Amino acid sequence: MNNRPKLWVMNADFEPELADLTGSYRRNPSFAAFNRQLGEQLLWLAQPNDALLLTKPWSAEVQAKARSKEVRLVDSSDFPLSREYFFSPWGWTPSVIELGIASGTNLQPLPLEVVQKVNSKIFSLDLERSLGIDLPGTTLVANQEELDTALDQYFSDPEAKWVIKHPLGVAANNRILGRGPTLKSGYATWVERQFSRQQKLILQPWLEVVHEFGTIARVSAEGKTEVIGWNHPKTNRAGAVQGYQIGPCSYDFHFEQLKELAIQIGSHLFASGYFGPFGFDSLVHRNGLHPLLEINARYTMGFLVLAIERELCPTEPTLISFSGATIVIDR
Repeated sequence: MNNRPKLWVMNADFEPELADLTGSYRRNPSFAAFNRQLGEQLLWLAQPNDALLLTKPWSAEVQAKARSKEVRLVDSSDFPLSREYFFSPWGWTPSVIELGIASGTNLQPLPLEVVQKVNSKIFSLDLERSLGIDLPGTTLVANQEELDTALDQYFSDPEAKWVIKHPLGVAANNRILGRGPTLKSGYATWVERQFSRQQKLILQPWLEVVHEFGTIARVSAEGKTEVIGWNHPKTNRAGAVQGYQIGPCSYDFHFEQLKELAIQIGSHLFASGYFGPFGFDSLVHRNGLHPLLEINARYTMGFLVLAIERELCPTEPTLISFSGATIVIDR
């Protein structure tokens, strides 16, 4: 791990930009605002002497938090900075590399083709299959005929739940949920649009969550995987994250199994040309543990949650969620 001071940069629209490496990506204004808000949360990860790129104006609360952490707040108007800083984005994309060049800091980006490959859910699915832990009924489809065949084969029961995912979707975005062998008209339109772009999709059974886990880790430039910790997202029935539980837990986190899997994933990432932070999601459903849902080869919310937990040291189960520069705590 590089111990030089970092310039932290938030680009939460990592996946949408990564989905199109042709240079035609344009950031939605709502994402610009979200990056600004979520960027404030990077202060939880920053260490003394680090810097955080944050568009002015800065609130008094953020400035006070930065002073307490001995972190320098910078705006792009402060560029170029010293090469003493190591450029540290949420994840590597074309626009963030351009920003890194403009920053004047020490920039060591990874090949974007590698980053795109290892963040694709197809990459995760291939690894699941090689380890024999993929869900029965999971199918990679390239056209409507293949999708119809898979739906008829695995989801002929009208009540059988499924999810169809874009390989670079994130959270509950860029996916559809349904039941049975027939697509609703709105869903059919979305699917047709993806296939018209030569985009493959992943069809999977929908699992009813009992507990969900996130494992966070890092692969060094030498290929060694360090498992940093675990977090417990709380999701709604549609799988959207509502918050994270921190503090003591009364259930089995499957530590040893997930740690072993993290090391296997790290080795697979490194062999594919990636090193740096990563996380992966797992869940317990009514029939047991499904250890690998997807891999995120970048920083994740889990890194923030673990840093918050270590700083707050809650002695009872506590639910946290994010709102601007603050966290919302519900004990």
